[in-house]
Amino acid sequence: MKNITFYSYLIYVDGNRLNHSLFSDNYVSSKHKEYSDNSGKSIFQIEVKDFNKDYLNLYFLDGKTNPRPNFVVNAENSQKERNPRKGNQVEPNEHFALVDFENGILWIDSTSKSKKNKLRNFFDLIFMSNKIDIKEVFSENEFLENLNELTKVKFSAVPNLFSGSIPLSKRLIDEMYGPTVATLELKFDNKKNIPFDWIKNILDNKVSIKNLIIQGRDSENRELIFKESIFMKKLSFKARVDQHGNFSIQSVFDKLYNEIEELKEKNE
Repeated sequence: MKNITFYSYLIYVDGNRLNHSLFSDNYVSSKHKEYSDNSGKSIFQIEVKDFNKDYLNLYFLDGKTNPRPNFVVNAENSQKERNPRKGNQVEPNEHFALVDFENGILWIDSTSKSKKNKLRNFFDLIFMSNKIDIKEVFSENEFLENLNELTKVKFSAVPNLFSGSIPLSKRLIDEMYGPTVATLELKFDNKKNIPFDWIKNILDNKVSIKNLIIQGRDSENRELIFKESIFMKKLSFKARVDQHGNFSIQSVFDKLYNEIEELKEKNE
């Protein structure tokens, strides 16, 4: 078993989060299942391992011809031996990525900008001239800083949430709740007039809230959604490896599925 960590990003196609319908309408297995970007001194190879209504699984290899030591060291006797790898050969590093079609989240086991750019090139090939954006997942403060328009707020909460910092009339509370929990959905016509203090109060009271969704757009008109099940920075777990220390590909994806689904269940 070996540790692996995945980091989450939002992936957009022409300003819309990538979903199953959008991908399946453009993906052609015979053209896109495998993709290579090799320069002669480096390699990047990506393969679509699985594609269904929920997830897209991507496995990729990358590496460079240099550095290449002139020798290797025998781990059994500590003796130096000539490096058998040729100058045009690469010992590739393996990586994994997964797109969750439910919320347009890209999970990737790297924070490298160059790897994200290579993945963007892969999606560029599929969507041709469409603009591909791979964006950072925001924290609460980052979300508020980037929010330029507010379109919807929806959540379920216990009645006493509104007794202090988020004022609603007693009549409205009674109509909404009675003695139990109900769902409130607010849509905003004046999208530019954002009640930041009110939203901040909601976020400060997350302990009393379930199913929180805050929806809007940033200054470049890209959709922003704050949802607890989306805004998780990373997931770490152990996965099986073979005798040479390489990950079992299916083991990684199976474990990642479970971690993502558990994360969603916690926020339902």
